Amino acid sequence: MGTQIASLKTVADLDFDMLLCGHYPRYKNGRDHIRTKLDFLENFYGDIIHLWEQGYSEKQVFHQLKLKEAYLTKFLCFGNVSMLNGVRSVIRHYEGLRPVQNSGSRLAV
Repeated sequence: MGTQIASLKTVADLDFDMLLCGHYPRYKNGRDHIRTKLDFLENFYGDIIHLWEQGYSEKQVFHQLKLKEAYLTKFLCFGNVSMLNGVRSVIRHYEGLRPVQNSGSRLAV
């Protein structure tokens, strides 16, 4: 998810009005919609990392944030698209940015 945030920051700096994404095109205020999405993702990322640093596990973070799975989407995507995977993606990205520590990782394999 960290790479999505970086990409959205790059796009938000561009001068445009129309956003022609495949699932929901925006014909006006495209950059504002990108900024709204960016704000949501940055807050989501920050909330996850805040709980992770307090020692919560991936599943505890998921429950603490009161996230819900879209089970039909998860089923149709063979489990690849899920909110829990979003939490795991944030943690993997964050852990990849940190220096390696000898104390071990809490990431579930």
